[in-house]
Amino acid sequence: MRQRAPILLIWLLITGLPGWADDAVPEPINNNWLDHSHDTLQLHTQKAAIWVDHFFGDCCDEEEPATILTRITLGWETSQHGVSNSYARVRAKIKLPNLKERFYLVLSNEEVDEYKLLPLEAKRPQEAVEDTEDNYNIALRWIKRSTIKEKTEARIGLRSGSNIYLLGRHRRYHSLTRTIKLRLTPAIFIDSEYGAGTRLLTELDHLFNHPGLIRFSARGQFDNRSEGIEWSSGLSYTYLLSNEGAVVGGFYLRGESDGDDDVENYSTSIRLRKQFWRAYLFYEIEPFIDWPASDNYRTNKGIALSIQIVIGE
Repeated sequence: MRQRAPILLIWLLITGLPGWADDAVPEPINNNWLDHSHDTLQLHTQKAAIWVDHFFGDCCDEEEPATILTRITLGWETSQHGVSNSYARVRAKIKLPNLKERFYLVLSNEEVDEYKLLPLEAKRPQEAVEDTEDNYNIALRWIKRSTIKEKTEARIGLRSGSNIYLLGRHRRYHSLTRTIKLRLTPAIFIDSEYGAGTRLLTELDHLFNHPGLIRFSARGQFDNRSEGIEWSSGLSYTYLLSNEGAVVGGFYLRGESDGDDDVENYSTSIRLRKQFWRAYLFYEIEPFIDWPASDNYRTNKGIALSIQIVIGE
């Protein structure tokens, strides 16, 4: 039997339920159909966030109610090998003031979390559709400490297949010089499917006088199911544009230290992300080239397109 309860919960957070904290959020006032629809979604998701926060504590703090940030991404990808995929991703993060403002509830219709990708690496739509349509990820995130130089957090979650996981990580920033910055993020986890494991993310940035940076990233992971260390690395350049936009170009490798092929995939891409029409709308255009080991490193060219709708603050 397919497990749709978590997906239903995500849908309720997007659509809302009438009567949830009706006095806590004002009704939308925009007359434009697009802005009105966006404001209505924001109203309902805010009501749902307040309801969830009240579930964890008393309804005593009306000055700072719970907040929710929702991202809906619609994407499409095609390549010269005739592969054409479309996908939809939903991710919501709820701040819970009743739990001393250190807890967030994270919901997504993706099983894979962001820790399995390099920070500037775009997730291929093909990876999303290869999984079943019933993927989900629900987690309670606790931030123990958060400053400019370091951040410590833990999360407990439930994902597809009723798999429970517990993850803790610590991020530390180091200023090696005025223009060179280093971030180290070790993490440990216990997973009902994969067992216990550890991972390390290293990011080395070189800043420029203009709004851009070069970043070298490397991630390694070892767990009970691994025959070796699963790893990925990448070299990217990011240039920030005005009006909430950016261009990211990079070259990435992925593999396993004890696999049949040392490198499972090479890829390079240029991604343009830009705000358009409204402050809550973004589009991404990403031409890419992949050389997968599964296809004898044959060149595969393609383009990925997506539109993102941001609801909340």
